[in-house]
Amino acid sequence: SVCLPMLECCCGREAVAAVHGATNACAAKTAAAGTLVLPQIVSAFALQQLGPSSAALLLQKLGVDFVGDTFEEVGAEKCGALFQELGIDFCVELFGASEFWVAELFEKLQGQFLTDLFEHCGPGFIADLLRGLGTDFVASLFRELGTSFAADFFKNLGACYVERLFKGLTYHYCARLFDQLGSAWTAEAHCIMGFTFCVQLYGALGSVFTARLFGTAGCDFTAEVHSAFGAHFTASLYKGLGVNFVKELFDCLGPRFCGQLLGDLGEDFDAILFGELGEDFLAEVFVFLGPTYVAKFFKAMGAQHCQVFCLLGASWTSRMHQQMGEEMCKEVYNKLGADYHFLVELFQRFGFRFTAELLLMLQAHFCVQIFSALGTHVVSLLFRDLGVPFASQLFLHMGDSFVAALLAGLGADFCAGLFRTLGRCFVGCLLENLGHRWSAALFTKLGTGFVSDLFRQLGGIFSVALLSRHPAFSLQLSAEMGATFILGVSTTFCCALHPCACFTQVELKK
Repeated sequence: SVCLPMLECCCGREAVAAVHGATNACAAKTAAAGTLVLPQIVSAFALQQLGPSSAALLLQKLGVDFVGDTFEEVGAEKCGALFQELGIDFCVELFGASEFWVAELFEKLQGQFLTDLFEHCGPGFIADLLRGLGTDFVASLFRELGTSFAADFFKNLGACYVERLFKGLTYHYCARLFDQLGSAWTAEAHCIMGFTFCVQLYGALGSVFTARLFGTAGCDFTAEVHSAFGAHFTASLYKGLGVNFVKELFDCLGPRFCGQLLGDLGEDFDAILFGELGEDFLAEVFVFLGPTYVAKFFKAMGAQHCQVFCLLGASWTSRMHQQMGEEMCKEVYNKLGADYHFLVELFQRFGFRFTAELLLMLQAHFCVQIFSALGTHVVSLLFRDLGVPFASQLFLHMGDSFVAALLAGLGADFCAGLFRTLGRCFVGCLLENLGHRWSAALFTKLGTGFVSDLFRQLGGIFSVALLSRHPAFSLQLSAEMGATFILGVSTTFCCALHPCACFTQVELKK
């Protein structure tokens, strides 16, 4: 009978030994038996007696079409039970002989059968099998199958199944697998699955698993995948996962990783991502992460890539600040102020126009909180390195009314400390660049009481040296302010400017 060879495989060790030496003949006779008869005689015992190597060779000789038809005749449920009875080690050797043959078999079995087979085997068994096969084998298998096949297959299995499969594989294995598949393959497969499926999958995996997956894969790889996703897909994915997921994800990854990631993606990508997520979304994330994290995040991102806020616009950026709140922003700028060189480069890249627009939209009271948090020393170093031209253009664009409100809010003590640290030369050049009319309008709006207190704290030597630096400018300034303003300035102010007035006042008192 044509069935005799396979029946002998099931019946005796001697027959099994014979098959070991005559696999080709066995394959030919088995194939002749046909797929309708074979399901009745295939058993785990027979295959175990045959051994995984010989069994693999026999399957390859039979061919993909024959084996595929046989599996379909046996049914997914019985095949699943058969593989589980054979055990992980046996299946690893059985299927590990050739990933290309397995890929052909998968393509033959694609559709509902393959999905049913994996479901009957269970995600735990499949995870153990894939771990046994190793990432080299599985990556080669998936590349052979292609992104469309893999994406459709995962979608058919469902997000819950894939989530259990990934967790069974561990994030270390998944990271190595994705790395071997490459960022382009990984991104394309995700995009084909669609952001809805990805939201379900990563939402089920959780922020901690996802963070460990990203962290193990590395910042460079993660950036390449996100870049291949595109900013719109990434924004849809993060919005779908929700603000709480993103908060926990960033918290687990840490500020250095996340800052470098956004920096590597570039300000054009970031602008689309931030814009679609919205300022409220980002503000909530930053408030949760806290000022220390946010400061480290922006430093890791780099001043160059923080130009993303210029692309988003001053209005958007100011709204994000306001959503974060004054106290949060104070702490963030205080932390950033520890490295004022970063702030210098940041404002240089922002430029005086954007900086002026941003400060105007934040309004004077909010800006007072930020500058107060930075302190006179940091602010003076900041203006010194930015230079007189930048500072004068910044003030001119903000307007004398806003600058007056800002200085008044900071107080005479703060301003005097700032001017002293900057020095007479810097302050004098700044006033001259601003012009006598603009400067006079500023002093007038500050009021005689503030100006008197300011010059009193600066001291007579500083005040006289400042105004006598360029007498012509000082005369123009005084004329512009007017006699009423000058006379309204306190006696202390006058004594500071004109030491000889002290003698006059003494004579008058007599």
